[in-house]
Amino acid sequence: NTVFYCNPGLPEATYVEIDQQAAGRVTADYLLASGRRRLGFALSDPSSAAIEQRLKGVKRCLALHGGRASDLAICKGSPGSSRPNRPDERSMSWS
Repeated sequence: NTVFYCNPGLPEATYVEIDQQAAGRVTADYLLASGRRRLGFALSDPSSAAIEQRLKGVKRCLALHGGRASDLAICKGSPGSSRPNRPDERSMSWS
């Protein structure tokens, strides 16, 4: 029996999905609980829906801990850059 990651669109297929917002909240909560007050988030492909949801979870957790938007640094790659030929070919810029 094959188990897919995400819905493959096949009738009766077995698949699993990750709650991306929860993953972002858990990660941020761990870092904030360990004493960090500023977080960085590197996005290899900012057009990814999963990454967008995970970032929402990070932002929500940061706000619940009293953080501000300026407490989160985001490094964005180019859309579609999640599969470069070499890692150094990614175009990244911090905001």
